[in-house]
Amino acid sequence: MAADYYQVLGVGRTATEEEIKKKYRSLAKRYHPDNNPGDREAERSFKEAGEAYEVLGDKAKREAYDRKRREEEERRKRSQDKFGTGFGTQWGGQEKTEFKQNRKTKTNPIDVTDMFERYMGIKR
Repeated sequence: MAADYYQVLGVGRTATEEEIKKKYRSLAKRYHPDNNPGDREAERSFKEAGEAYEVLGDKAKREAYDRKRREEEERRKRSQDKFGTGFGTQWGGQEKTEFKQNRKTKTNPIDVTDMFERYMGIKR
């Protein structure tokens, strides 16, 4: 989803149908092409507000929109959790502190020396 329709209209997620309608009418009046001839930004805002009202003004479309937004937020949160576990405490895991401790003792947390020596046939 490109734009947050609640943000476009400037209302909260718990806004009533009447509040949404009132806010839409105010924005439509402000950005209407007749009031702003030749202003592309106003035209874009007018269309965006109309699109937002079309979804949020209809109960069934609003419920579907809210459900889709929740699913996207949950998916985003799950992907952040998966991403975060592999990169240390800054993102939610423990590996970062272990890496810092290893840096202090100047040892590599992932020692590939043995693998390299076996591959190259080198012994130190």
